[in-house]
Amino acid sequence: MLVLFGQMRTEIERLEDAALSRAHAAGVSWSCIGAALGITKQSAHARAKRRAEGRPARSPASP
Repeated sequence: MLVLFGQMRTEIERLEDAALSRAHAAGVSWSCIGAALGITKQSAHARAKRRAEGRPARSPASP
């Protein structure tokens, strides 16, 4: 069962990454992206930067 949760998280992060990239490429502001994710614009930008660098999308302190 736990393996399934790990697989689901991986897939959700992949989908979120693709949506975030498409939204930003289309000119959507970090403020709007953050609002859609329920985080600040700074957090949205940091999340995108971490993913672009191949690091985990969420910092260890994030829920």
